[in-house]
Amino acid sequence: MKQQTLGELTILFILLLSSARVFFIRSERKDPLSIAPLTALVCASLSFLAWGVWMQEILVLLLSLWVFIWNFRALLRLNENLIIDHYSPLFLLISSFNCLLLAVAILFVFYFRPVRTDLHKLGVEKQVSRLCGNMTDGFRESDSPQEQKTLDLTSYMPAESGQGKKGTILFLPSECATVELYEPFLAKLARDGYTVYGADFYSGDVMPRDSLAYRRETKRFSFVRGRLTDSPAYKEWCEQKKEKLFTDMFRCMTELLPSDEKLILVGDGLPTDLYISLIWQDERVGRCFDIANINDYKTPGWGPVEQTNPLLASILGFPRDGAMYTSNRMASVLEQMIAGGKQP
Repeated sequence: MKQQTLGELTILFILLLSSARVFFIRSERKDPLSIAPLTALVCASLSFLAWGVWMQEILVLLLSLWVFIWNFRALLRLNENLIIDHYSPLFLLISSFNCLLLAVAILFVFYFRPVRTDLHKLGVEKQVSRLCGNMTDGFRESDSPQEQKTLDLTSYMPAESGQGKKGTILFLPSECATVELYEPFLAKLARDGYTVYGADFYSGDVMPRDSLAYRRETKRFSFVRGRLTDSPAYKEWCEQKKEKLFTDMFRCMTELLPSDEKLILVGDGLPTDLYISLIWQDERVGRCFDIANINDYKTPGWGPVEQTNPLLASILGFPRDGAMYTSNRMASVLEQMIAGGKQP
């Protein structure tokens, strides 16, 4: 189970324990568990900074806030060192309702949990470099906590250096996904001998920084919502800004990668003309492939969400894929096309 899911379940369990305490009072005592909802609310808020906004995170935060509100008076009594000998009928009723609500939420989060990719078992090494800068002036490493990290450069490679290297893949994730959402697919390529680089950009010249919808924490949620609802703003962005964004992403990534490596460009649902344009920009890129053209890939432009985001997959009409068949199949087909020189 992934750390994000474990964190969500832990917060919900803390809330459930706090709500269920009303059934176990036996004598006059203080109420130390009344501080649990406050702890859960703080942890739920921090989850937004750690993982970004998504449906499970919103659910956990709202439940934390709801339970905290109903336990606020109990927290004040604890702060005053007051003794309690019973709970009011209304509080008993609300706590019972909260227990039921939290039990359903725990089942919901567990059912839609992402499939964990065991990189150690696959023999794959993952490295993430968080850089500062922008697409105009370039990106750099910085240890200053005051400088905002605006680029996450992720690499997947075979853990054993002695394994035969098949090539270097430069991967451009869809605007509705992140590199991590493709991890089962990219890890399979790395296990089979490819070195894969992917990047997530959050600099000011990528998106308007004055808009909350395009911050690191909310960027993907904003794009997913726009595409699902077919919003005019999203369609306008695709028509006017999408091509420039991926062109700039490609340029910045090639500047950060070793200059002596031949590259294979792989994207997800990009215009065909864009691939041709990108190949001409850097002589190191010999071939390009679009995984959206792979028949077994059922969610082009979203990533293999049957494994990495089962809730979104369910919205799109696909079940959770615990065996990671889709990602493994996509990687196998792509490797065959690379080996055969076939353009999808």
